[in-house]
Amino acid sequence: MICLLLSALPSLAAAASVTLAWDPVAPAPSGYKLFMRTSSGSYNYASPAWQGATTTGTIDQLQPGQSYSFVARAFTAGSESGNSNEVQYTVPNNRPVADAGPDLAVNSGAGVTLDGRGSKDPDGSIASYRWTQTGGPAVSLTNGSTAQATFKAPSVTATTTLVFQLTVADAQGLSASDACTVTVVAQAPAPVDSDNDGVPDVDEINRYGTDPYNRDTDGDGVSDGDEIKSGTDPRVGEIGSGTGKIWIEAEEGDIYAPMQITAHTSASNGDCIRVPSGSGTGGYAAYRFDIQEAGSYWIWGRFLAPNGASNSFFISVNGESNAIWSLPASTAWQWARFGAAKTFQAGRHTILIRHREYNTHLDRLLITKDSTYVPEGEGEPLAGPATHVVIEAESGIPNRPMQVQLDPSASGQGYVWAPPGKGFFTSPSINAGLVEYEFSVSQSGDYRIWGRVRAPSGTDDSFFVAVDDGAYERWDTQRGTAWTWDLVNAVNIADPRVYRLTAGRHTLSVMQREDGTQLDKIVITNNPLYTPQGAGEPANPSQVAEPVTHVTLEAEDALIVAKFQRQSSAAASAGAFLWVPQGTGNYLVPTAGAGLAAFDFYVSESGDYRIWGRVLAPSSADDSFFVAMDDGTYGRWNTQPGTQWTWDSVAVGAVDPLLYRLQAGMHTFHLMQREDGTRIDKLIITKNLGFNPN
Repeated sequence: MICLLLSALPSLAAAASVTLAWDPVAPAPSGYKLFMRTSSGSYNYASPAWQGATTTGTIDQLQPGQSYSFVARAFTAGSESGNSNEVQYTVPNNRPVADAGPDLAVNSGAGVTLDGRGSKDPDGSIASYRWTQTGGPAVSLTNGSTAQATFKAPSVTATTTLVFQLTVADAQGLSASDACTVTVVAQAPAPVDSDNDGVPDVDEINRYGTDPYNRDTDGDGVSDGDEIKSGTDPRVGEIGSGTGKIWIEAEEGDIYAPMQITAHTSASNGDCIRVPSGSGTGGYAAYRFDIQEAGSYWIWGRFLAPNGASNSFFISVNGESNAIWSLPASTAWQWARFGAAKTFQAGRHTILIRHREYNTHLDRLLITKDSTYVPEGEGEPLAGPATHVVIEAESGIPNRPMQVQLDPSASGQGYVWAPPGKGFFTSPSINAGLVEYEFSVSQSGDYRIWGRVRAPSGTDDSFFVAVDDGAYERWDTQRGTAWTWDLVNAVNIADPRVYRLTAGRHTLSVMQREDGTQLDKIVITNNPLYTPQGAGEPANPSQVAEPVTHVTLEAEDALIVAKFQRQSSAAASAGAFLWVPQGTGNYLVPTAGAGLAAFDFYVSESGDYRIWGRVLAPSSADDSFFVAMDDGTYGRWNTQPGTQWTWDSVAVGAVDPLLYRLQAGMHTFHLMQREDGTRIDKLIITKNLGFNPN
């Protein structure tokens, strides 16, 4: 009889198993066999649970909560020993984990699904589910004994909270519970639409400034509702109606330095544009407008031309060559018509007003089909204040690592965020991602800002926010895996944050605090009772940004591969630049092992793009890189040499500037080491081929 000593060592793996050990037998047998039985069973000596030559054996696939007995036998080619002493072992059974899903907010009368599919059993699978209601008006649950139960939200007149508990159990009877809350939002009564134009009276009065008892406020033959849907102003007759005019405030265009907006008490909206004395040349303003009916049109401008050296602009219409628009010198504002009529086809058109003489002021533009019309005074007023400014978040210009992410669930098919892994900032930082939005309000007052956000966890639920030159304040958003409207707050200051705005132009800045927080849409409103719903209202035509023509990238934000290094410098735009230090080596051709920098960026419009780099190339032996776009081949870019930071357009050989044909979407610009010592601080990728950052 062989006497064996056994000890049971339970496995820590998720699947239940046990490892048994014993002392070796002398003389050594051919091997050992392990036999197993349950408390109600017997050993089957014809079928060992384990067999081998070692003195340890592991038996798998044991059931949690079950008790087992084990014996060992030694065997040779012709014989087998008796049983060792018997060892018992009971497999532990871990309690399951219940997950009732996220808290929900639904409309009155909506269908609701409670989702417990996130529940799990560490030892196997969930054996049973049971949903019960523990709070709020009673509802009838369907499939309450499955992972997903459904019900119809009750019809309520005030916001109501329902509470549900999910209890799950495993096959051995251990159970666990979790709860979720469903907030039922009261269904608003059907809005009153007195003139049956498809626009509720409250929106006509508070939002659009139109007459709720007149289907066609501006009398142009198109109903207010149809004009709002098409993006035209329901308060001003559009060109094409026979009597309409297009009025444009000069400060509402795209303004490029040194052209700038200047406050003036006699301007129609308190602002105008000009290039101040000695501020440089090349500035311009771009204006885009839509024509509904082809024909001949006249262009008027309201100017202040104080003397004979400050009384002209250049004007370009739809890409034509610049023409001089000369004005009589006068210290009073005056209306002047530009040359002969222009022939416009139906569709979008562009006027560029370019600098020619310093201090020539422009207040307004008028485009009209009426050849006999002469504007007077400040011109015809634009209609009353809109209380809502609605902005698609992706219409702003993001600075990395903030970027646009395409998503069909977002209201405009995209949102802005700093992707996971891009960092967390405890306070506002020049290294954080940033996106800015310019907007106008026509009425001074207190404004609140709503954001449509998605914040999946407690480490992905905040931004820093500032308006105009105000300090950045921390906004902790509502947390959840679904898009949610949340009022901007200022932690430890105010919730909601109320901004006192004057009539006119403002800037909203949203800065990265926690990567992973997503922003889809923005509503700026002076109506304290307003709450956006669903995907929100369409973005205001006047607030929708034109496709992004400039993408600005800080060089030090690139993904770099040695031998490129980041170097701090107070003279660099954000306090740092990229370079390959002196003495690291030069390359005549693109070579594996050379330093690399990759810049990811997004453009929202297909077309030809030009790239500018802010470089410092101290000598002719330190003034070049290799460059490539996406999967293209590398070319040699000889930069401008100099001991000061200089903007230089990317060129390869005789192709200067080098234009890249890009499709809308994400791209990568590659920079490779050619000569050590060449420094790069910043990149601008622009669709405006005439733009010059110098």
